[in-house]
Amino acid sequence: MKRLTAISDVGEAYYPYCYRADTCDGEGGTEKCRDCEFSEKICKTLASYENTGLTPEEIVKLKERDEEKAPSVKINDEAVKVGAITFGKGTKAYRCPNCKRLVIYRDRFCRDCGQRLQWEEQENA
Repeated sequence: MKRLTAISDVGEAYYPYCYRADTCDGEGGTEKCRDCEFSEKICKTLASYENTGLTPEEIVKLKERDEEKAPSVKINDEAVKVGAITFGKGTKAYRCPNCKRLVIYRDRFCRDCGQRLQWEEQENA
C-alpha cells in the first residue's frame, strides 16, 4: 500500500502534497489552505495507521478476530466486586465477574477482558 503521509527528520507526520508549489508550499494559512480539508489531526491519524504497515482489510480482519474472542458482555468502567472461590484447605481463587476467567488477587483490572475490579477489602479501607 502506498503511503499518503511522510515522516519528517524530527518524527512528525506531514502530507507531502502540502509542500508543492501549486498548493500552499507548506506555509499553511493561504487562500488554498482555507479550502483544504486535510488538517494536521487527520494527517497524524492517517500516519499512525500507515505506521502499522497493515492494509485497511488486514485491520478489519484483526478487529473481527478480536471481537470473536471478546466476551459478549459489555464491559463497564465501574469497578465490580470480585468474589472468592474457596477450595479444600482454605485455598482461594478469584474470577472476573465479567468474563469469568481467573484473576490475580489485587489486580485492578481483569487481564483478559479489562473489567475494573473491586476487592472486598477495598470497601473496609
